Amino acid sequence: GFERILALFPNAKMIFPIRNPADNIWSRAAHSARRKRHDEPMEDHILRRLEAVANDADVPPAPQIYNNAAQYVSPENIHTLYTEHLFSDQADDTLAKLCDFLAIKGGPVAKHEFTRNRGSYHPMPEHVRAVAVQHFAQSYHWAFKNVPNLPENWQRDIDTYL
Repeated sequence: GFERILALFPNAKMIFPIRNPADNIWSRAAHSARRKRHDEPMEDHILRRLEAVANDADVPPAPQIYNNAAQYVSPENIHTLYTEHLFSDQADDTLAKLCDFLAIKGGPVAKHEFTRNRGSYHPMPEHVRAVAVQHFAQSYHWAFKNVPNLPENWQRDIDTYL
């Protein structure tokens, strides 16, 4: 874990990308369905998983991950970013800040293919999204409080479901 990495690299920096938890679990279900890992409708699959587990092991709460890392890495050596900004008109600014954090040179990327690489699956039904957002409320609240420049989809989920 972190102790071993820091023993070898005491000045290590950590990049902590966070993604909207409801979108993340919906994407995971879509990929799982595409690979035929479950044969139930995606909506049922997600609701069953969320009901079965108090904290979904696939998507641990953001504060839990951050706090675990912060036990070993000083906060000034942790750079948190929203993955949504990598796939938006904020991609260049997001990567410029990341390059500054890493003390490396970067360049514009907004027109690069990866900024348009988005999964293709139908939108999450509102009743499923409500359950998912409430399940991951801890992560939404933590991001709202601790990570500036909240993406629109995070803010919409907070305003609508929390």
